[in-house]
Amino acid sequence: MSDLTLKLCPFCKSAPRIADPSCMTLYVQCSFDECPASWAVFHIDKWNSRPVEDALRAELADATARAEAAEDQLPDEVELARRAWQDG
Repeated sequence: MSDLTLKLCPFCKSAPRIADPSCMTLYVQCSFDECPASWAVFHIDKWNSRPVEDALRAELADATARAEAAEDQLPDEVELARRAWQDG
């Protein structure tokens, strides 16, 4: 149980709390009492599941890789354009 990692609240980014420590199945809720996620309990698998966030992170990583690849080619393209402009 000590290696358990809980993500922050998806709504307010507060720390989660175990809803009922005596329960065999772990349920969590937001620790910030004014957050809507503090009014209900969530199974740990649902709490840590962030499919939209995971998809956006993958999309960002792909876009970053494509931008870095384009940056690597940029100096060559600039040099070609400069030469073409100089050659008239």
